[in-house]
Amino acid sequence: MREYGLFAASSLMPSPPSLPKSVLGAMVAADRVLFAASDSSSFHFSPEVSQAIRGCTLMRIGYLTTDAALRLLPESEEEVRRLAALTHRVSELFSGVKRAHITSRAGTDLTLRLGENSAMVVDDGLGGTGKRKGLPAGQVSRIPDDGTAEGVLVIDRSIGGNDYKELTQPVRLEVQGGNAVSVTGWQRRREIRPLPRGDEGSQHLPPHRTGVGTNSRCRYTGAVLPSEDTHTLGCVSLALGCDVHLGGKVRAGAHIDMTMHFATLELDGEKIVDDGRLLTHP
Repeated sequence: MREYGLFAASSLMPSPPSLPKSVLGAMVAADRVLFAASDSSSFHFSPEVSQAIRGCTLMRIGYLTTDAALRLLPESEEEVRRLAALTHRVSELFSGVKRAHITSRAGTDLTLRLGENSAMVVDDGLGGTGKRKGLPAGQVSRIPDDGTAEGVLVIDRSIGGNDYKELTQPVRLEVQGGNAVSVTGWQRRREIRPLPRGDEGSQHLPPHRTGVGTNSRCRYTGAVLPSEDTHTLGCVSLALGCDVHLGGKVRAGAHIDMTMHFATLELDGEKIVDDGRLLTHP
């Protein structure tokens, strides 16, 4: 799990880790690939993987226990398509949006601008040819404009650094110009900085999310990874660090996901999530 949390360090390497040739050859020969990954750096950053999956559909599962697999994996094609439809409805709400405002019961009050970075990550569970998809599906993420995040972020649910355990105290981040300038309120807060010294990207907030979870199968576990906390229906999440694997510009030694209880998300003044409840969900 520690290795997974720091996977984005591969974005700083001259060349990402290589998969065995036998694995790459099997991908080339397959129509469908289920990628049970212990090292996501190979999945996200390897040009060899991109080349190998050009003619197949690839689904990635990371760190699933038997219990989690039984709870999270879909049981029918209809269920997959229902989740995909909801996820795409949420993604449409981000279209043309210029400003996001996030608040929470714990004291979050954060604003950010959208539009400069057009990259949108939609985890819908429908893998097309040459595409990489992760399971469990169910999240929409938008990369905010660089340097625009301002305000206070209070993380009171889970944080992906370093052990992915439930928080016993909230972490408070003061944000200025898109960067976390101070971190207080958690006796182990040093653990959210497992980064090389001088790595300015480590404090960049948020690199790839404003994220909204859409999966009703997911539940709060107190662990950001695997992607269950962040994909929980109505969860609003953000992140610190690297975002180049998601279409952004920040290269850093880690990518640290963070989630909140009872968050509210407004896009151009319209509530999308209200106190942890996704308003577009029937």
